[in-house]
Amino acid sequence: MDLAEFEKKYATGDRDFSGVQLSKLDLEGYNLEGANFSRSILWEVNLAMANLQGANFTGADLSNSSLWDAELDGATLDNTNCVGTDFCGARLRDITMRNVNFRLAILNRTNLAHLNLTEVNFSKAYLLEANFTGANLQGANLSQAFMFSANLEGANLQNANLVSADLTSAKLGGANLTKADLSEADLQGANLQGAILVNTNLRMANLKGLDFTEVNCEGANFSKARLRGANFTKAQLQKTNFWNADLLQCSFHSANLSGADLGGANLIQANLSKATMPPRWLETATVCSTTLPDGNISNRDCDRLGKEK
Repeated sequence: MDLAEFEKKYATGDRDFSGVQLSKLDLEGYNLEGANFSRSILWEVNLAMANLQGANFTGADLSNSSLWDAELDGATLDNTNCVGTDFCGARLRDITMRNVNFRLAILNRTNLAHLNLTEVNFSKAYLLEANFTGANLQGANLSQAFMFSANLEGANLQNANLVSADLTSAKLGGANLTKADLSEADLQGANLQGAILVNTNLRMANLKGLDFTEVNCEGANFSKARLRGANFTKAQLQKTNFWNADLLQCSFHSANLSGADLGGANLIQANLSKATMPPRWLETATVCSTTLPDGNISNRDCDRLGKEK
C-alpha cells in the first residue's frame, strides 16, 4: 500500500490496515487511535508523534521504524518485531507486549514502569535513563543492553539475562536479581540498596566501590569480579563464590561469609572485623595489611608480594 492509497482509506475513517505492507511511509503526527496493524509490515515507517492509543500491532514488523514521542497508551505489541525501532519519548502506559523483540531498539528515557515485560528481548537495546520502576522483567534478555542511569528500582529481574550489560549509575534499589546473570556486566556507580542477589551470577563483573551493606548475596558468584573498595558490611554472603576476586580494600565488617569460597581472592587491606568466615579461608586468600575477624592485622603475604614486584 503506497501513501496515496493509505490516505484514501484513512480519509474515509477506515483504520483497518491489518496484513498490509506499509514500508517507508511517512505517517508523522497521524491520528491512528485504535488502528489495526496486526500482521502488517511496517519497515522504516515514520510514526513519530502519531496518536496510536489502543492500536493493535500484534504480529507486526516495525523494524527500524520511528515512533519517537508517539502516543501508544493501551496499545498491543504482542509478538511484534521492533529491531532497531526508535521509541524515544514514546508513551507506553498500560501497553501489552508479550514476546516482543526490541533488539537494538532505542528506548532512551522511555517510561516502562510497572509493565509486564516477561521474557521480552532487549538485547543490545539503548535504554539510557529508561524507567523500569516496578516492572516485571523476569526472564527478560537484556544482554549487552546500554542501561546507563536506568531506573530499575523494585523491578523483578529474576532469571534475567544481563550478560555484559552497561548498568553504570543504574538504580537497582529493592530490585530482585535472584538467579539473574550479570556476568561481565558493568555496574560502577550503581545503587544496590535493598536489592536481592541470591544465587546471582556476577562473574567478572565490574563492581568497584559498590555498597552492598546488608544486601542478601547468598550463593552469588563473584568469581574474578572487580570489587576493589566495595562495602559488604553486614551483608549475607553465605556460600558465596569469591574465587580469584579482587577484594582490595573491601569491607566485610560483621558480614556472614560462612561457606564462602575465597580461594585466590585478593584481600589486601580488606577489613574482616567481626565477620563470620569459612574454615581455612586464610590458607588460600592473599592477605597483607588485612584486618582479621578478631581485629588483628595480618601481614602474612606482604614479603612475598614485595618480592614479586
